[in-house]
Formats: sequence, structure tokens, C-alpha cells
Amino acid sequence: MTYQDIAAAAVPYVLIVATALFAWLSAAIVRLINAHVRNATVRGVLERLNTEVSIAVAEVAQTSVATLKGASADRKLTQDEAAGALDEAKSKALAYLGTEGIEALERVLGPVDVEAYVVARIEAAIGKSKGTP
Repeated sequence: MTYQDIAAAAVPYVLIVATALFAWLSAAIVRLINAHVRNATVRGVLERLNTEVSIAVAEVAQTSVATLKGASADRKLTQDEAAGALDEAKSKALAYLGTEGIEALERVLGPVDVEAYVVARIEAAIGKSKGTP
């Protein structure tokens, strides 16, 4: 048996192994691309949420909170006023997100109460603006 005979006999097996390797590499590349797209989607949705929450918090701080503090002798909000301002910021943030934004958050976050998550982000933004962690 010559080298040519051995090579000719091995070609079908080499092709089978090469095809399997190619299929495996293709699947791995698809998984990598899908993970990258998913990460970019998640990042985009969360960045939009942070933007809308920041806008809502700033708007409520400039309008409602400033007015309430100006009318108060000690320039502080009562608990009811603070709760009202939080509700107003939540309503504005959800309105700015719109139906599509809320649905995107639900897809990204999974089984999470989106409104509660938005409230948590608002409270974090308020804490950050006050300089508290």
C-alpha cells in the first residue's frame, strides 16, 4: 500500500471530521453573536431607563419639589409630599418609556415588577443627586 492509497482512503474520514468541526465552529460563532446582541440590547434598554428616570427626577425636583420646599417653613418635604413626588416621578418615567419601552424592560428583566424596578431606579437617582449611596 502506497501513501497515495492511504491518503485516498483517509479523505472521506477527514472530510467527515472537517465537516463536523466546521458545524461546531459555526454554532459557536452564532452563540457568540447572539450573546453580543443580547448584551447590547440589555445595555440599550437599561441606558434608556436611566435616561428617562433622570429626566423625570430632575423635572419633578425642579417643579413640584422646589415649590413644596419653598412653601415649607423648614424647607423640607413631609412624608406624604415625598411619597407624592416619588409617585409623580414614577408616572413621568413610565410615560416617557411608553408601552414599547416598558415591554422592552419586561423582556430584558424577565419576571420582575417593572414599576417596582422603576421606583428603585428613581430612589437611586434621588440618592445620587443628594450625594448618598
